[in-house]
Amino acid sequence: MFVGEQARLDVAFAAARESLARGGMLAEVSRRAYAEGISSLHNPDSGMGPGRRVGGRGQPELVEVQARELVRGDAMAILALRWQAWDPAAGLFPALDANLTLSPDPPASVLTLAATYRPPPGHAAAGLDRAVVYQAASATIAGFLSRIAEVLSASDADYL
Repeated sequence: MFVGEQARLDVAFAAARESLARGGMLAEVSRRAYAEGISSLHNPDSGMGPGRRVGGRGQPELVEVQARELVRGDAMAILALRWQAWDPAAGLFPALDANLTLSPDPPASVLTLAATYRPPPGHAAAGLDRAVVYQAASATIAGFLSRIAEVLSASDADYL
């Protein structure tokens, strides 16, 4: 399924572009967002899922975050990103392929994420319908983008 999200950053384009190029925060921010998204599918209090394990034998976890080198331009910067996940029932599978696009919006900038999300294997067998999985994927992406926006907007560059 396709998901997308956009966030306005409280930082100028050039500064955000340099911070994104360093990219040291991507793995940790990705792992947190993925874990929260998967948990929402399992948590009966979230309103999204029946409280069962996806895939039947355990919860999938994000095991690898890959990013290509930032493609830089005067009016845009693009970072290709992939999340690789492990599901105890199904093994390794790609969970997300995304492009993070940074563009100027003086005096600030805008970060957009466009992604293809592959739900964990066995989600249909776990009683989750497509709408529930889409809702969880959208919430995961929104949380991920929000965290990156916070880090890039922070005046303290030590985050990266």
